[in-house]
Amino acid sequence: MSVALYQNGEAVDLFRYEDADQRFAGSFGVQKTGHTFAVPIVEEMLGTSLRLHLEAVDFHGLVSKSEELVLPVKADQPPNIAISNPVDGAHFVAGLPIEIRADATDDIRIQRVDFYVSDRLAGSDTRHPYGFQYETTAGLAQEQSLKIFAVAIDSRSQQARSADVFVTLGKDEQPPVVNIVSPEISGTEGGDPLAEVIEESEIVVKIAGYDNVAVDRLELRGIEQQGSQYVLTGNPEHVLAGDAFAPQQIPGALHAFSALKLVRAPLFSGAAGIEHDRYPVEITATDRTGNSSTAAMVIAVGPDLAPTIVQVGSDLERYFAKDPVTLDIQARDDLAVTSLEVDYYVDGAAAAVLSDSRLLDIPAANVQTKFTLDLATLGLTNEPHTVRAAIVAVDNRGRRSDAAGPFNFEFQVAADTTAPLAGISRPIQGASLYHDEAVAVHWKAVDESPLNTIEFLVNGSPIYSRNLSGRSQDGQFSYTLPASGEELLINLVTTDVFGNRASTNWRYALVSDEPPVIAIRNPAQGSRLIEGEPFTLTASITDNRKVNSAVFFIEQAGQRLSAKSFSASAIAAAQADGRYLSAGLRVPHRPEGQEAPIKIGVRATDDAGLSAEKLLDMEILDDLEAPPASAWIGRTAPSA
Repeated sequence: MSVALYQNGEAVDLFRYEDADQRFAGSFGVQKTGHTFAVPIVEEMLGTSLRLHLEAVDFHGLVSKSEELVLPVKADQPPNIAISNPVDGAHFVAGLPIEIRADATDDIRIQRVDFYVSDRLAGSDTRHPYGFQYETTAGLAQEQSLKIFAVAIDSRSQQARSADVFVTLGKDEQPPVVNIVSPEISGTEGGDPLAEVIEESEIVVKIAGYDNVAVDRLELRGIEQQGSQYVLTGNPEHVLAGDAFAPQQIPGALHAFSALKLVRAPLFSGAAGIEHDRYPVEITATDRTGNSSTAAMVIAVGPDLAPTIVQVGSDLERYFAKDPVTLDIQARDDLAVTSLEVDYYVDGAAAAVLSDSRLLDIPAANVQTKFTLDLATLGLTNEPHTVRAAIVAVDNRGRRSDAAGPFNFEFQVAADTTAPLAGISRPIQGASLYHDEAVAVHWKAVDESPLNTIEFLVNGSPIYSRNLSGRSQDGQFSYTLPASGEELLINLVTTDVFGNRASTNWRYALVSDEPPVIAIRNPAQGSRLIEGEPFTLTASITDNRKVNSAVFFIEQAGQRLSAKSFSASAIAAAQADGRYLSAGLRVPHRPEGQEAPIKIGVRATDDAGLSAEKLLDMEILDDLEAPPASAWIGRTAPSA
């Protein structure tokens, strides 16, 4: 295939395409290709129009033409450019960068944009959006005017210059912003912001802020370094500065910073009529140009208060004398609760019958934990009782919550007068069971208190017994049924640890296993068939339990002449489908003289080993018809 480019009716370029591998391929597949033609545009074409079209000729000479494309030829125009940022008259701080942005367009393509500051090339950009970040000189003593403009250059090196933008570069006169963010301010006193802390606790003093340039030094007053520790003193002559309290710069345009120290609060004086001791703290932040800001607060050091028990709850409303009790305890402290203690008293006794304590894995100002008490360890009788839990919390400084007495929580212990519940789940009560059969008896017992014993009796004699534990238990045992009788009565007796007793009777019908029942459906009894004649023996087989096997047979003198056997699954499938079992047989030779008689019938055995047999009463007739005979001439006999 060849493709020609026509310009104003004349062929100016030709492209040939040939795929040797596809030359003899079928016409059902379409071959595709692409090509780019380059058309030179010369100055003589200005003001005219170019008419372009393509003509493609395939291997068989068939021609296809494209639509004509008309393109007017114009001269390349110079680019356009304008500064979009900064605006004329803007003010900037010396030492901070100025972001210069420009909008440039061209009828073909912008090659690059050059940015000038004070008539000097500062930088260039070749991709839209066009911009440049100009780094200003820091530390100017007086304001300075900057002239900014940009030059756009297109693909033919034509240039265009933007209008001049004049901005002022001056000294930074904006002070930084600084705050004390920790400890948290909780109120005011005498116009001073107040942050309350606990005596001899460790607190975090954290400073944060930002500046338009950058903060390069901090001074923290009222805190003194004593060895490896920092101590709150409130003395303005105690100053942390330089490397001892340097600002940590946070990356970003905001020029944010932070700094912190772990400080130990002093001991509360405890003077009469004073709720807390005041310790003024002051922070001064200074930026690179010398601008500074100061923030101040008063840290109020108060006494360490004793912990308190907030609330106590139990998992149940009442209990029995052998139940486990779970207490959910919540305690709170101004510093940290480190341990909990619980003493248990019964029925108003002055002495505790049991004590328990727990050291918390993670001390905290607000804790919640669980205590478990096994009432069985208290040796309570099966009568109503009142148990009191006296609870005390201890903080990390050894202060206890029982200065005015412990937190008391009472719960009631009731007498258990309800007998256990027990039953046999298998076999189902009322089911028919077979004499001499071994059955698996499945049982379950439950009670509100721990179980003690379970016993099964038949005719007053135990057949199974067991000691129990817990509030719910199940199990099974094997029992061989009696060889006679019409009913089985099992007496089930259960007791709990308090002597509550329950007795229930479970009744079952006792029946004897019957052999299978066989009914021959075809041929009918008394049928007369000729020896050698084929016939179908059909029968139904049922059993009060399950048929294990069956055989359809023809026998003589104990010898099996013909038979067909059926498995338990085949028999069950026939019973489920409501159909008979059948076997194709052939009538045997009629016995003559002293020959033993022929037996034709069905024999079946159930899963208990009981067998049944049903014989077919059939008269066998002699075959008196002679076979036909034929003669032929040839090498092979004719087909039958």
